Amino acid sequence: MWGAKISVLPANRGFPQCTPNFGTPQVEETLRNEALADALAILGQHERGVIVLRYGLYGSEPETLDEIGRRLGVSRERVRQLETVALKQLARLREMESVAS
Repeated sequence: MWGAKISVLPANRGFPQCTPNFGTPQVEETLRNEALADALAILGQHERGVIVLRYGLYGSEPETLDEIGRRLGVSRERVRQLETVALKQLARLREMESVAS
């Protein structure tokens, strides 16, 4: 079922290193990328892979449910289910962060 391996996060996370200057777009993008990586880290491998492929994260083009299903060797319905689970987990994370602040 999950014979195809995909790499969704580079080992070093691929984030640019920059000198702290909090007003620059580069720093803002780096902070967004770090927040995204932290959020995706709570997901399982399959859910994370589906989200990265579905929404075209890390410089890739967004893919359809069918395209992702073919890549992973599962049905488009299974991809949809994984996407739903992942989005619910991310929403819960956001709710918990709202309560904590």
